[in-house]
Amino acid sequence: MSESDLSKMRSVDQDAFVKITERTESYGTDTPAWRLMSVDAMFGGIIYKTDRARVTKDLYKKYDDLLDSINYLRFVGVLVKEELERQKPKST
Repeated sequence: MSESDLSKMRSVDQDAFVKITERTESYGTDTPAWRLMSVDAMFGGIIYKTDRARVTKDLYKKYDDLLDSINYLRFVGVLVKEELERQKPKST
């Protein structure tokens, strides 16, 4: 993979991270909504956002929906990783 491609991917990742940060500050809650959602519900959101991104002609909305999808995948990743940690055998 080229350095240019990696740089562009980092830029997209940074945009997604900024979006999470902006929304977290505006919600002002100790328990973010995604922590209250099931993994299945978040997968549904990912499907919805990516499908909407697929059909929209507005490139700004397309990119915004893609960033939302990336962040929903991050939320699912956190929850699955936490579950893996809980399932790790305890060493005695």
